[in-house]
This record gives sequence, structure tokens and C-alpha cells, in this order.
Amino acid sequence: MNQKSVVFLSRNTDQPLYNSWRNYLRHPIIEVNHFGSDWFPPVETGVVISHDVYRPQTYKLFLRLIEKNFPILILADGILEYRNSWKQDHQNRAGIFNPVLGHKLACIGPSQCRFVESWGNQGKCENVGLPRLDDFVVPFRPADAKTKILISTARRPWFSDEDKNLVVQSMMDLKKISKVLEQKGVCKFVWRVTNELCEILDEESREHISVREEIGEVNAVISTPSTLLLEAMKAGRPTAIIDYTGSPAYVQSSWVINHIAQMENIIKELIDPPTPKLKFQEVILKDSLQIDEPAGPKLARLAKKMIEQGIRCEAKGIPLYFAENLLD
Repeated sequence: MNQKSVVFLSRNTDQPLYNSWRNYLRHPIIEVNHFGSDWFPPVETGVVISHDVYRPQTYKLFLRLIEKNFPILILADGILEYRNSWKQDHQNRAGIFNPVLGHKLACIGPSQCRFVESWGNQGKCENVGLPRLDDFVVPFRPADAKTKILISTARRPWFSDEDKNLVVQSMMDLKKISKVLEQKGVCKFVWRVTNELCEILDEESREHISVREEIGEVNAVISTPSTLLLEAMKAGRPTAIIDYTGSPAYVQSSWVINHIAQMENIIKELIDPPTPKLKFQEVILKDSLQIDEPAGPKLARLAKKMIEQGIRCEAKGIPLYFAENLLD
């Protein structure tokens, strides 16, 4: 077989999204961090891999590469979030995978495949998983004997002023309830929120502490829609979503907080979770994140199959195409 190269195309390829699985590739890797809309792949390119499809420059670039029959694999770097996909003002017409600007999208789980394909991307989604979470096993390492709950938000928890008001209100309500419960000695709360919320809530930033370390020291987690939800579930922590916006949930949970009146009871359940709700959480995790096999080797296998198919189409002189469920 011709020795083709894998091109990592992103302003930053030195991150877990790329580094966590690159050692499984058996093709040379070319990292391209500086490029414009007129960039063209080296002749030895077998597949172009990127998650950087959201800017106007990359929108034009990927449309041109698809037209020129270069295999394009897009990486999903986390969960889907309704407001992020449909409510924010996107920089280009494609938005968040609507449509997918490539031949294949490496999805993190079965439900993500279903949702993205329902947006007009039939046959483009492959159920891969998230390689950086392959070894995400977090034993409980309590810093003290107190029950702890982690409160977290996405890096970007709002996309409009209306969103911001609702997110801030939810955090202020949670702060109010947390003070009452801490005074009663029920549990302690750890806050890992975006910097602006640190100032609003008068909490210190904890970005210097890794997510793995943070989850390792708590008994349960409450978070706005974020990939941290899956990290917490994978670590076996009872996990609640807090979302005052009432948006459709692409990732579900056994516990959902939409109003202050629900908070105290849900927190008490997180501390002593009912078995049926823990079982439901296990099912949600497997639907949201492919965990039946390691994702790193699976993603490398997908890249290899795309390279092989590109070589076959080129040899036959026919337009590039890929079968549905290429990994199967």
C-alpha cells in the first residue's frame, strides 16, 4: 500500500484531542498549525483530521478539500449542547455539525451519532468514543471525611444575555442552598465555575486543579451541560444537570435541576442515590459515550480505513465515497 500521511489540521494540535490517540496511528503524521483558507494538503496526504471547522476560513477550506476529493475526518471534542448548536451566532453557515464539513465525524457515543445524522448527515457519523477518556478511572480520594459535591459549569455556559441571566440565577440559587446545607452539616460544596462566575459568586478559580483530581475528591457532581457530566458519570459519581434555560437535553441525567425548589431534595439524593437512578445513569453514560472498547485504537482504525478507501477510489478513477458505518 502507498505510504500516505495523516494531516492534523488545527491551530493547536498539542492537546489531548489529538495527543491521546496519535500513538495508535501507523502512518506518518503531519501537523499543520498555521494555515489560511487557501491552504492545500501535501501530495502524500491520505486523510485530513481536524476539529477546527467553526471559523469562516476553515469553512471555505473544507468545502474546497471535499471538492478536491481529499478524505476529511472531523473530530467531535465533547457533548452536543442545544444552545451551542442552534442558538448562538455561528461564524459560518455550518454551525456545530449542521452540516458536518467532512466525509466522516468521529462521534463520542451512539446518541451523538443519532442526533447529528438526524440533521441531514446520514452516513457520516461513526461511533468512536473520546480517546482522552479511555483511562479516565478516578478512585475516591477524600481530602477529609466530609461529603463533598462539585458544582461546575461549561467553559462557555451562556450564548446570549438571556442565557447569562438564567445561568447566573441558577448559580446564585445553588449558592444560597449550599450555604444552608453547609450550616446544617449535610455536606460541603466545591465550586469549579467559569471565571466571570467566580467573581459574581465570590469563589476562587480552580482551573489550576485538573478535572480528574477534582472529581476524585467529591462524592457527587452538579454541572451545567458540559462534557464534565460524562467524566463524572464515568467516574461513578451521581451526576445532576442544572439548566434553567429548559433547553432540549442531548445528554440526559437521572437528576435535573430546573428550579430552586428542586435543589435540596436532589442534593440529598445525590448524597444517598437510589439504585434505580444509578442504573439509569449507567445506561445514559453508555448511550452518550462509547465505552465498550478503547476509543484511541478505534479512531486510528477509522483513519486507516478512510486512507485505504481514498487509495481505492483514486486507483479506480472514481469520485471519493465512504460506506455508512465504516468501522463495522
